[in-house]
Amino acid sequence: MPDIGDASTCRIREMPLFTRGLDGLDAAALEDVGVIGGPCLFGTDEMIIEIKHKNGEKHYYDFNSGRNYIETTEVNVAEHFSLFAEQIADVSFDSRKNKMTLQEYECLAYPMEIANLLNAPLVVPIPDMSYKKFLASISDHIDPVVKDKMLESFAQESYRIADMHMELFEKLLKKYPLRRYTILHSRDTDTLAQFYNEREEYFKLDRSKGNYTSRAGKEESVYDYISMIASPFYFWGTKNILQVDSIDEMSSMQKCAKVHGNTISIFSIMFPEILSKSGQETIFYAKMKDKIFIEI
Repeated sequence: MPDIGDASTCRIREMPLFTRGLDGLDAAALEDVGVIGGPCLFGTDEMIIEIKHKNGEKHYYDFNSGRNYIETTEVNVAEHFSLFAEQIADVSFDSRKNKMTLQEYECLAYPMEIANLLNAPLVVPIPDMSYKKFLASISDHIDPVVKDKMLESFAQESYRIADMHMELFEKLLKKYPLRRYTILHSRDTDTLAQFYNEREEYFKLDRSKGNYTSRAGKEESVYDYISMIASPFYFWGTKNILQVDSIDEMSSMQKCAKVHGNTISIFSIMFPEILSKSGQETIFYAKMKDKIFIEI
């Protein structure tokens, strides 16, 4: 596409790009196009859940993977909350994220640069509300006082991390000035309410089938991830949506396109994520010592 031929951020000219339907994104379609993209709130090893039992036992789980952080067990955090609900006295968090990773930089910079080159509006979702929904859904059986304290503690940590995302966005905005944009996050209650209201018309029947995810507790958060892809349409009536995102989001894009049918057209430019220092996994899934961070 000539319009995005000048894209030059980080690796974008060196790595394979996986596209969907770009031959249909012609001059007419570009007159009514909105861009969607952005990183996850945080990755593996960046938020550890500490569960304290009434007998003094402590158990640790990685928020992202749900796996036990220290012990060798197949029990994940959702199962722990269910199995030991009556024994749980307190839940707290070791929030280790103090910098943005290079992968998060790319996941934000790419859609911003493409939107700038196309002179198109951009939506950047910061899914702090979705992470909190997951935590709330797996803790239904624990003491309500413990649960409320836990959710409030997590909310404060998620706000701090969301602010880091928004600080990076403001820095990048100087490089990629946009004519219109929306950052979707939990504290912008009016925008969030519009998003929730507009999407129901398209998802109310599909939701009842329970086919978004097989992972317990993730249904509502995955529903968010899928529907966020259509947010330029919900906010501005934009019927051509260009998703610029990690290849990991391919499944969500396909589900979103299926739900909306011919109402909107979803195009995509997707890219592989960066390997960590260890070379064994991407930065998102790496231990803190193997992640690559940036200075904002």
